[in-house]
Amino acid sequence: MNDKKEDRVKTVVIVMTAILVLMSMLPVMASAQSDVKINEIMYNPSTDQGDDSDMEWIELYNNDTEAINIGDWSIDDKRISDSVMQPGDYVVLARNKTAFEAYYGALLCSVIDVTFVLANPGDTVVLRSSTGIEIDNVTYINNWGANGNNKTLELNATGGWEESLADGGTPCKQNSVLGIPPMVTSASANPPVIAVNTDITELRVDAAGIESPIDVVTVDLSYIGGNASTVMFNIGNYTQDNISWTMYNYTTNASVVGTFNLTVNATDINGNYNDTVNIMLDVKKAVIHFPTFQAMSYISNISVDANTPGNVGKNATTEQFTSTEEIDNETYYVVNTTKPIGNTKMYVSVDVVNEDLTMKRRVREREPGVEVANLTFDPAFVSRDFPLWVEKNWTTTTNATGVLVNRTDAVILIDTNAVVSGAVTDEVNITVPYGTIHCLVVEVNVNLQNPSVSFLTRYWMGYDEIDEMLIIPKSQRYSNGNLMEELELIEIVAP
Repeated sequence: MNDKKEDRVKTVVIVMTAILVLMSMLPVMASAQSDVKINEIMYNPSTDQGDDSDMEWIELYNNDTEAINIGDWSIDDKRISDSVMQPGDYVVLARNKTAFEAYYGALLCSVIDVTFVLANPGDTVVLRSSTGIEIDNVTYINNWGANGNNKTLELNATGGWEESLADGGTPCKQNSVLGIPPMVTSASANPPVIAVNTDITELRVDAAGIESPIDVVTVDLSYIGGNASTVMFNIGNYTQDNISWTMYNYTTNASVVGTFNLTVNATDINGNYNDTVNIMLDVKKAVIHFPTFQAMSYISNISVDANTPGNVGKNATTEQFTSTEEIDNETYYVVNTTKPIGNTKMYVSVDVVNEDLTMKRRVREREPGVEVANLTFDPAFVSRDFPLWVEKNWTTTTNATGVLVNRTDAVILIDTNAVVSGAVTDEVNITVPYGTIHCLVVEVNVNLQNPSVSFLTRYWMGYDEIDEMLIIPKSQRYSNGNLMEELELIEIVAP
């Protein structure tokens, strides 16, 4: 007897367990808390869609985190046939499914026939569960729009209703009034480094509206002393490979020193925007940008000449970019400094792409025809890496070949690696016979590895904004830490 009772208990437990397992596998039943929304309404189709009575439809959206079985639900007391909506699913309730699908074609959601009628002046639409619980409702009026113009009423991000931006509405996909934020690309500042309260930079972006037009593009300049919502200007519309975009820019300066990420917002007509794109801008106390290297002659006073003291107090002339010479079938500019006794030639090239001045060869003569240094560098090293600002530095590794002559006139053959380091070390006002110039101090140190020899050149560099001309009012040349030569600018003469 007890065995039979125990068997019945076991049977009940097994059956109940099976039922619970099956229930856990079924979509949840609707309750008053089911987050299914009336999402879009086509209440008055345009005549080009056919008979008004055929083309009315309502879209539902499952905003819940659970699957919802809407079987036996009703819309305006009209039964909805069985359908399970997964989270994020759309379902279209069409007054005439055949006519709907003929007009819209294949869509990525279920379309269900429901014989409701939507009034054109306005109506109240009520969605109820199978037990009669109200899930959602909307009372629309024709003043909201979508009144016979091939548009729908769409639920927006705030729970209000707007006329669709897309013709025919957006069945089975995100409402057009929600919009995908416009895309911003190619954000840049030109130049990316400017001097505080002096230089200006052009901020530029490309922007494209994905599903709705761009209304305004703004950049946050509050970090550099400007307006937080500065409007960028439309400077051109472009199309390539069926992609359309608009270029925007804004030209500004800065009143604050630092490194800044300037946030750009491209906002559509519904206020949707993307604020993940930034323009990087460095603001320094002083900056020298890539100059136009002009043919000029510089006359300087020789204040130090360790090798030829008789030159001190006399003048040196530096001819810059007035002539060229060939090295290995390549053309280089010659920067030639002549003194009463001796001269120095530097063979340089202007790298416009990387904004560099590079040096290929340096030749120094003690007297005409008597070389005390002739070094060629492969590759040419970076002598000045523009733009320049205090703490800017750069390094080039190269191979140096040629000859050096020491103080005992011994000739040393050179074929060695060389490390060239450049740095901007200071910002000063310097006074020379030419006048007082605001300058950056630029040092270029060439270190030969074997033998261990170093050559340091220090330049005081300023920029004439009016004549757009680079000025070097003072320069020094060191060998193994010893000052060998110093020149101070007297006059600049056009060739």
